[in-house]
Amino acid sequence: MKTDQHLAVTELINYWKTQNIPVVGISNEEIERVVSEGSLFLPDDFKKFYFTVNGMGPIDPLKSDSKGFSFYPAQAIVTANKKLENPISLTHVLIFAAYQTKSWWYGIEVKENGSYSIGLVSPKGTFKAITSSLAEFIEMYLKDSPKLYDYFAMYSSYEDYMMYTTELKKEVKEVKKAEATKSILD
Repeated sequence: MKTDQHLAVTELINYWKTQNIPVVGISNEEIERVVSEGSLFLPDDFKKFYFTVNGMGPIDPLKSDSKGFSFYPAQAIVTANKKLENPISLTHVLIFAAYQTKSWWYGIEVKENGSYSIGLVSPKGTFKAITSSLAEFIEMYLKDSPKLYDYFAMYSSYEDYMMYTTELKKEVKEVKKAEATKSILD
């Protein structure tokens, strides 16, 4: 069943009001300015969302709800490579929300045909799609869906996750070894 965006946004507004999260939209002109200045492609349903609700308020300090979710205002949307520890991947994914500041993010991967996926973005640069609809994402958020927390879903298998963490541990050891060598030489 397709989720109605107007209904989902209305429910979101009511939920945020119970937590004293400000609900203010921005003008279409401001949305277009953000899109133009950032060279971003923002799907139409996201533009409608920001017209009604510009995330959780100002960029600094970024607000979050009682569970630790932060929905960014349009002015804070950036490509994933600006948030990642390894910025060579996911230049085509836009970050629009976060969980517990930087545990992981939620991004929009826009495809050439104009469709998109919303997914989990890890700090190391993996993307795992969880829905293809902003309204469904909002519904998952409101229902506290386990899909929103499935960090392991960012890896195609447990083996991939273990391989990644093993490689990461090797990289960390190499960096520490190089730093130790440098400090000895200094």
